[in-house]
Amino acid sequence: MFLPVIHNSPLTLIRRVRSLERNGRLLVRMGQHVDILDGIAEATVNPKHTMLDLSQGLGLKPDEVSQYIQCTSGVYVEEGDILAGPVGTAKRVVRAPCSGRIVSVRFGKILLQELSPPLVLKSIYPGTVVELIEERGAVIESCGALIQGVWGNGKNSVGTLKLYDAGTESGHPSSQIDELDVDSILFFDSCSSSDMLQMFKDKQIRGLILGSMAAELIYRAAEFNFPLIVIAGFCENELHTQAQEILSLHDGKEITINAKPWNNLTGNRPEAFIPLSVEGDISQLPDQVQVSEGLPVKVIGGKDSGKVGTLERIEGLCLLPSGLRVRTARIRLENGNTLSNPIANLAVVG
Repeated sequence: MFLPVIHNSPLTLIRRVRSLERNGRLLVRMGQHVDILDGIAEATVNPKHTMLDLSQGLGLKPDEVSQYIQCTSGVYVEEGDILAGPVGTAKRVVRAPCSGRIVSVRFGKILLQELSPPLVLKSIYPGTVVELIEERGAVIESCGALIQGVWGNGKNSVGTLKLYDAGTESGHPSSQIDELDVDSILFFDSCSSSDMLQMFKDKQIRGLILGSMAAELIYRAAEFNFPLIVIAGFCENELHTQAQEILSLHDGKEITINAKPWNNLTGNRPEAFIPLSVEGDISQLPDQVQVSEGLPVKVIGGKDSGKVGTLERIEGLCLLPSGLRVRTARIRLENGNTLSNPIANLAVVG
């Protein structure tokens, strides 16, 4: 049996897929070095279409307009280009109302797709292109510090990491947030009230990393226009010391925050990444490890979700209140207490 790994590493090698949700055009090549704001691929999203009635525009019957059409399907036209005509002594014409591509010319009508700025997919991870995904994107290889969480709101951004000092202002972050600029990504140990969450939103920072957050704030956090990740869980004052120590080493440095939802099927985790320049070979951490005694683990499901400890002993089958029989493990928590939990509800912290 294998367990998923929640990575909290001061230095590791990662490979991340950056891909469009629809076909587009690649902007990179194999082996190319990319920076955080470099485009990986681009695509047209939600294009606007205009239907032009040539018979009405030229003052002719529908079956008379074909001989006056001056364009064909698939060609690109500029605003003001003549699409049909001239007709009669008045030299009536139909012009393109905007720049775009002719989608179809049928039954005396032209369907014009308006040219619009493409959606450009940014790298957000500085590194090297090690694989191309045809018409969609690329795989980026990068080296740095990696901190993964348990929940994210699906957004991503890049900014300057700023750590809040819990020893000032009686635990309230307002004064330090006032000093932040718009490029800041803030780390704060916990958020338990909607007022505090609203304060983070009002400051319009680049992103937010929370040690823990009250569960009832999930729906509000999901609506933020900047990324938010929760590292430890949703218990009050729940912290993850290892992740906090790594972040403290890089206060003021550039950081990528990718708050993609946790998905066990794809291996995606909400994460923060600090790119680092190092020499020599760096190993890539595994996404799964085999269950064994002595592993540092975190409970990721059930009533004990968020608790961290050491896997002390693998136990036999246990009957749960739901009627399921599952294999469990004995975990010794950081405070010395022990508990039994289904192995399926565990993840390795490394």
